[in-house]
Amino acid sequence: MSEKESIHELGLMVQDITDSMTKVATNIALLGIEGNADEQMKIITEENNKVLDRIRKLYNLPPAPVPDK
Repeated sequence: MSEKESIHELGLMVQDITDSMTKVATNIALLGIEGNADEQMKIITEENNKVLDRIRKLYNLPPAPVPDK
């Protein structure tokens, strides 16, 4: 972790991670039961990526590699 983050900034980051993980858990629970499964998988992937990016930033890790197409 960088010494630059204040307690307030860390609190905001934790809240963002919590919000993302709640969205992930909700969409996993409803996957294939209610709603559009493709849209749910898109949300799950996007929110997981947000969390991983925040964790990388928090611990000063390099960004995720870009997959080859």
